[in-house]
Amino acid sequence: MSLVLHHLNDSRSFRIAWALTELGADFELVKHQRGADLLAPDSLKQVHPLGKSPVLEDDGKQYIESQCILEHLSETHDGRLSAKQDDPRMWLTFTESSLMPMLVMGLVLKTAAKQAPKILQPVFKPFVKGISTAFTGKNAKADLEFLNGYLTKHNFLSDDDQFGIADIQMEFAIYSAEGAGFNLGEYPAIRRWLTELHERPAYQQALSRAGR
Repeated sequence: MSLVLHHLNDSRSFRIAWALTELGADFELVKHQRGADLLAPDSLKQVHPLGKSPVLEDDGKQYIESQCILEHLSETHDGRLSAKQDDPRMWLTFTESSLMPMLVMGLVLKTAAKQAPKILQPVFKPFVKGISTAFTGKNAKADLEFLNGYLTKHNFLSDDDQFGIADIQMEFAIYSAEGAGFNLGEYPAIRRWLTELHERPAYQQALSRAGR
């Protein structure tokens, strides 16, 4: 099995580097760096028409989308890090369908407010704050409270309390939540879970090799 991961800094592709490391897989890491505009470089379009990351090449076949890649890796490594139980599968979908859209929208609005011309900031900043209060922040907070409640009763995002790809999928969302300004001190179970994930040897190895 020949594995090549195309990794973009500050992106979901870190999940795949981490999962591969957890599995002890031998893989080639190809790094792509965001430009000054924070967008993905043209080099990724030479890898895949969408020009996005992650892209995993497995014996020449390309796989895209974090969830698809994580499930593929689990299936091709004897079901390790499996998400076959109902809870992990729900959390895999919840991360990208519910939590991440709110966080991404919040980050985009926050960045836009900072980059707006000074003459527009007195109007734009209250506008962004209003959207966050009424919609993005409110919904993301509800999602985080839901996650915190689950982790109060479970060590990991699975009904059998085993670490797996659902935890890897969710970690990036929580990492993004901190960047969006959410105080994880308000969610002690999430903070405990995140600390345990970051102490895993494979996480530390992936961080050292791929960066974030």
